[in-house]
Amino acid sequence: MAGYVPNRQEYLRVVRRQGTGQVICNVLVNGVVWDKAPEFFQKIQAQCPNVNITQMRDVSLEKEKTERDAWGCVWRYPGSYLAGQVIEHPLADWSAWKSYQPPDPAEYTVWKAEAEKIRQAKSRGELAVGTTAHGFLYLQLTYLRGFENFMLDLAEDRKELYELRDVVVDFWLAVIQCWLEMGIDVLNSGDDLGHQNSLPISPDLWRKFLKPAFARVCQPCRQAGVEVYFHSDGWILDIIPDLLEIGVTILNPQDMVNGLDNLKQIVG
Repeated sequence: MAGYVPNRQEYLRVVRRQGTGQVICNVLVNGVVWDKAPEFFQKIQAQCPNVNITQMRDVSLEKEKTERDAWGCVWRYPGSYLAGQVIEHPLADWSAWKSYQPPDPAEYTVWKAEAEKIRQAKSRGELAVGTTAHGFLYLQLTYLRGFENFMLDLAEDRKELYELRDVVVDFWLAVIQCWLEMGIDVLNSGDDLGHQNSLPISPDLWRKFLKPAFARVCQPCRQAGVEVYFHSDGWILDIIPDLLEIGVTILNPQDMVNGLDNLKQIVG
């Protein structure tokens, strides 16, 4: 939803299936791609007035860099506004677990400034949106442990992984509570749960390990009447019914990977 400021009532009517049938659509285009053919994107925008086409230019990602985040993960960013990759995992060895300190939810953002943004948005009749980081749960666990270690932990049913999962969820529950107290309309979240042709783990294992965690995140939002927007890259067909069951109300999957006919069959 970055780059698009929807009318609150219009947006919520669409989400709650009370609209005119017109679907709000926002397309993000990487700035480097945009620069190669700006006239093309401008032409498409003119031909499709109901589609908002936005350049995606996070200035902090313009140049190559390496930095450590609040969780202790070291990231390498290649530049050109592209996302990065974790190259050092703070919990690659479980020996670090006993002394590990997660970040403070109070420092997730500048909450006073966010509260003012929410207040101003609501005064203008705009949608009030709270956020989690992209990759906030499943991917966060792989960032902390490393993907191979994470997969082995699942196979071995390591109790430490369940403990770590709950620490991550507790962090986000504290963040979400702050957003709810500000009176948001939508929680904007995302986590890439799929690979190209399947989930990285079996649907049954996903339901055992990850579904309860995502349910804990969605529950306070739905109890407060707040919509849950969730984006995932990759093949997630097997668990879409689970995501809807636990409280996701706005689902943004990849269309080509999952297949439009498949998506229509499951959620149509």
